[in-house]
Amino acid sequence: MKGAVLEALDAPISQTEFAQAVGVSDARISVLVKEGLLIRGDTGAEWLLAYCEQLRIAAARRPPSTGDLDPVHEKAGLDREGR
Repeated sequence: MKGAVLEALDAPISQTEFAQAVGVSDARISVLVKEGLLIRGDTGAEWLLAYCEQLRIAAARRPPSTGDLDPVHEKAGLDREGR
C-alpha cells in the first residue's frame, strides 16, 4: 500500500485529489493555486512539500494560544499572589 501512495506522488495531481489527501476543501486548494503556492502540473510530492512549507510558515506567524501555560509567567503570577 505504501508503495502505491508514494508512486502516486510522483505524478501530477488534481486539486480534488490533493484536497482529499490533505483533508481540506477543493476551494482552499484553489486559493493556494491562485496564490501561486501550488503550481498546476506539478507532482503530488511537489504539492505536498509546498503545502507543508505553507503550513510551517503560517504556524510560525501565529501567536501562542491563550490556553498554553508559560511556566515563567505562571510562577510569577503565583509569587505575586503569595505576597
